[in-house]
Amino acid sequence: MKLFRGVVLTAIALAGWTAASAQCTAPVLAMFNICSPFHEASVSNPIQVSASATPPQGTITSLQLWIDGTKYLNSATNLLTGTLPTLSSGKHRFTYIMTSNSASGGKTWNTIVYVTVQ
Repeated sequence: MKLFRGVVLTAIALAGWTAASAQCTAPVLAMFNICSPFHEASVSNPIQVSASATPPQGTITSLQLWIDGTKYLNSATNLLTGTLPTLSSGKHRFTYIMTSNSASGGKTWNTIVYVTVQ
């Protein structure tokens, strides 16, 4: 039992260290890697976006960023970077949507990050 407790604590410590040192959040379901802005971050305009995604099956066909229901960025690769237009102050919902194709058809995954603009 002591070995298991040590392994769990080590994994938690390493996960925190990796995210901080790489300046990115830990991948969500091993598919999304959101580097900027972080979940629950407070940021100022102009906002730089940096994210990547890897589908668990198939080939990626698009990676998009929607903010509060409006599409802002779109990429045909697994990388999404850019500068956003000025966003109003307050909390915003950033939804990253990845689409892939495979032999079994198209698949879509998403993850949500909340960001507060100062």
